[in-house]
Amino acid sequence: MVNVDKAIIASYDVKGKHFEILVDADIALEIREGKPIEQVISSLLASEDIYKDSNKGERASPKEVFDFFGTEEILPIAKEIILEGRVELTTEQKRKKMEQLRKEIVLYISKNAVSPLTKTPHPPQRIELALDQVRISLDPTKPLKKQIDAVIEKIKPILPLSFDQEVLGISVPINYANKVLGYLGKFELVEKKWVGTGLQVKIKLSSGMKQEVVSNVYSITSGQAVFE
Repeated sequence: MVNVDKAIIASYDVKGKHFEILVDADIALEIREGKPIEQVISSLLASEDIYKDSNKGERASPKEVFDFFGTEEILPIAKEIILEGRVELTTEQKRKKMEQLRKEIVLYISKNAVSPLTKTPHPPQRIELALDQVRISLDPTKPLKKQIDAVIEKIKPILPLSFDQEVLGISVPINYANKVLGYLGKFELVEKKWVGTGLQVKIKLSSGMKQEVVSNVYSITSGQAVFE
């Protein structure tokens, strides 16, 4: 369990009810980003108490908890409060998380989008400048996937972006096939067939990733890959 002095408040307001639990900030954020709570429940909580007001030490009654959540088990209650409620971070935690989110935004756009005019990815510095200009508002307690669409819509007027996908054909000698397939596993496989002594595949990918994929497959095959 996390020490009470180092715990933060996760709260949940709905239908006129207010509930709080004391949690480890970093672990709570990991849960909001998709980590199964079952793996970290032993380190998550400062206590198994459900509060009305943790600052005053005012606990919710077992009946109030059961009537609202349908259970008194801490695991499903903590999961609902963390995922559906608010997680109150310290100033330093907010700063670090905002920096991390900003880096993730730049990486996401540089890998998934291209300029509609040049059909090439925007340099990271240009994306950073666009973020500065629009002064984006981010929630440090939410994962990027829940915020990226709003960010993109806000910067598009000053940084044209295209997220078009394309199909890339790749032919490789059979002795490199397993390594190439392993690398391409994160992409949508459109076609795979064995031809003579080689492998031909087609994958669907964002235009911004094409240059990186070509470079990496070329390296894996020692320059023997052919692209369509």
